[in-house]
Amino acid sequence: MEELRFDIEHPGGRRERSVVQGARVVIGSGAHCDVRLGPDQAAFEHVAVEMLPDGTRVTRLAKEAATLDGHALSIATLGPFGTLIVGQTSVRIERAAVEGAAAKSRLGAGVFLKGALLLALAGALFVVSNMPEDGVGRAPAELPELFPSEAIACSRTDPGEAEVFASDTLAIADGARERSPFEPREAIAAVKAYDLAAACYVLAGDPESAAESTRAARELEAATRSELRARRVRLERMLAVKDYEIARQDVVVLRALLEGQRGPYVAWLAKVAQDLKTQKNGKG
Repeated sequence: MEELRFDIEHPGGRRERSVVQGARVVIGSGAHCDVRLGPDQAAFEHVAVEMLPDGTRVTRLAKEAATLDGHALSIATLGPFGTLIVGQTSVRIERAAVEGAAAKSRLGAGVFLKGALLLALAGALFVVSNMPEDGVGRAPAELPELFPSEAIACSRTDPGEAEVFASDTLAIADGARERSPFEPREAIAAVKAYDLAAACYVLAGDPESAAESTRAARELEAATRSELRARRVRLERMLAVKDYEIARQDVVVLRALLEGQRGPYVAWLAKVAQDLKTQKNGKG
């Protein structure tokens, strides 16, 4: 078992440590963030840290700057540890194995906390599922498919041309992935571009590059699916507790991810967006 350890030094010298046993950790000022910083230091969601099989990926989610080990951060792979600077706050990030009794102890605590969170979430979803039918009504159970399975073939037939085209397409995919924290729909374009690059690398006789492109596609696809599910659950929770500010943020991201799609959930989201707009205008 592995965990992420965060040693935080706040402006003024106050220090604290946060330990998270989870594959994805969000650092920011939002109440839902795993590692919370002051709103004068960090954006609502500023940085994501993900434990992947071949390394730890650190991604800037906010438009505001951040640095990792002195370098401007967009997307980077962390070594055993590294220092993140957000505003005037320093966060030392370390990925470490949990061994022996400590692992069992923390696992027990983690299971307890996870169980409590699941109970709370179940309660929230029960509240949402029993909301009155007027207004936006209940959320449809099924989400649209973000990445429909389809065979992707290289548009080139000559191996030499395929290799050049694969390299260009890979650069396009990398660019789209870097933009995806700010423009969610770019993640979907990036996955398609990675798969196209992989198909062309296969035609060009470069299986290693093909495998790397495929790996990048599947990792980004999994992360985007996870983001969709997490936003969907949190939106329903925020509507139940009437936290409309966070709900509006989730609606924006969900609608961006599902742009161009149709179906009950997309129609429901449109109703929620209109209802939140009316509610905001009514307060104004």
